[in-house]
Amino acid sequence: MNTKSNTTEETRAIVEQFYKRRSLNDIDAVIDLIADDIKWEIPGDKDLAPWLGNRSSKAEVREFFSLQKQYVKSLIFDTKQLVVEGENAVAVGYLSSRMLKTNKVFNSHFMTHFTVKNKQITHYFFSEDSLELVKVLTEDERKIEEQKIKDSSAIDLVILYFEKTDKRETDLDTLFSEDVEIYYPKFGEAKGRTEINRFIAWTRGFIEKLTHEISDFSYVISENRVIVEGTESGILKSGKTFSKTRFCSVFTIKDNLISRMYIYVDPDFAGEDAERFGY
Repeated sequence: MNTKSNTTEETRAIVEQFYKRRSLNDIDAVIDLIADDIKWEIPGDKDLAPWLGNRSSKAEVREFFSLQKQYVKSLIFDTKQLVVEGENAVAVGYLSSRMLKTNKVFNSHFMTHFTVKNKQITHYFFSEDSLELVKVLTEDERKIEEQKIKDSSAIDLVILYFEKTDKRETDLDTLFSEDVEIYYPKFGEAKGRTEINRFIAWTRGFIEKLTHEISDFSYVISENRVIVEGTESGILKSGKTFSKTRFCSVFTIKDNLISRMYIYVDPDFAGEDAERFGY
């Protein structure tokens, strides 16, 4: 087994342990999996939901679990899919929780991104439906309408990206900020608008045609993050076809531009993996 495979399996094992220990409500055991300098992110309105926000230590993560227990009763937490490559893992699933403040039930799809190094979780990012959470925590129509407008604008930008991608348009980089961060399996991580052009050229080097089933996309919007789960089909340069390959993409929107785009998919569309390493 090569080093990359070893790392992938170690990451998978840690993430699976994280969920197992959470399901047993063994918070001490969960904290043992967290790095001392953890980057813990759960976007949202902390005034409405005090357990949300950023944390950077084990003590602060422990506070998260304490606050969550105080305000939320979990009804369903179901991880549907786990995609792992190297140090990165993405879990996609569904949750249902009762908000103890209002006694209303919050239902949402969720996405969690983990980074695991030296068998500890160094980055944890959790995203759920911000609009639905606002709805079950407040009767303030202004807050709800503001969230609706923000969500709609973000989705429109993401859809435009996929439409331009499918049409193979050449001005895709104009949708991104100058310092955009990107990630794609086998291509790796990169930063800057010029890297977007390199990424596009790289993918078009082995994909002749790509189509996304945009009308069937599922979205989770959490503050300025848009998580898209869907399928894509296409034709490779080799002439081989692929159909309904599932993917998950995470976009961060800033000043009406995409400032971060992480795509999680198996790029080995037709068993030709060796040709598609970007490094």
